[in-house]
Amino acid sequence: MLIRIFYEGLCYEIRAPNGARVVRTSGEDCLVYQWSGRTEYLLTPFAVLSARNGAKGLRLISETPAGPLT
Repeated sequence: MLIRIFYEGLCYEIRAPNGARVVRTSGEDCLVYQWSGRTEYLLTPFAVLSARNGAKGLRLISETPAGPLT
C-alpha cells in the first residue's frame, strides 16, 4: 500500500503494509500499521527514517517538494 506523508516541506511516498494509515495528532502525525503481528506507531520523522532504511516493513519510494496546500 502506498502512503503519502508530508513533512518539513516534502512529500514522501512510502510503501507500507496493507491497512496502514496516517493519524493526525496534536503534535506530529503518526503512521499506524501492523508489522510482525503487532501494531506499530511511528511519528512522522521516524516513519520517514525507517522507510529510508527499509526497516519495519517500510520502503521509501519517492521524496519530492510538497506543492502549496489548497
